[in-house]
Amino acid sequence: MTEASIQLGIWVSAQYLKLKELLTHNSQPLTLPWLPLWIVNGEQRHLLPASYSDGITTLWSKHLIADSSTLTGIYTVISVLQLLFQWANTEYRSWFKDNAVMP
Repeated sequence: MTEASIQLGIWVSAQYLKLKELLTHNSQPLTLPWLPLWIVNGEQRHLLPASYSDGITTLWSKHLIADSSTLTGIYTVISVLQLLFQWANTEYRSWFKDNAVMP
């Protein structure tokens, strides 16, 4: 595991703890959503999915998205970021609004 992955693991664990804290007003047990983590190492861009279950934060396999040293790589990075923004603005925002925002 790289230093970046370890640091992201610490940050996402804190994020999940905060989400759990926000969910205390809800009496139903909920599954916390997966969270996409973005690692930039030089010209390489990686996606590292994280999930939370039974008090354990799991970092899944790191996936190379693209190398931004080429025009094709830059377009790939932009496309993946647009997909992540769309997911965050629709699915995650909807989940957060329904479960974590106080009425």
